[in-house]
Amino acid sequence: MTTQGRAPKPCPEFEAVVSQWKSGRISEVETMRQLGMKKTTFYRRINESKYTHRARKTVKIRAL
Repeated sequence: MTTQGRAPKPCPEFEAVVSQWKSGRISEVETMRQLGMKKTTFYRRINESKYTHRARKTVKIRAL
């Protein structure tokens, strides 16, 4: 049986950088930059990892 799609890019420093983000030492954007990931890839990897309980920011939308 064969698998379809591209193999995931290995990211050995993922756990260390994400733990810095979780502790508040670096921002989400800085975490993505250090890992070399786009936003969608970063959030997918977070959801697939043990860090699924991340804090979600609430954004208020003003009526124009």
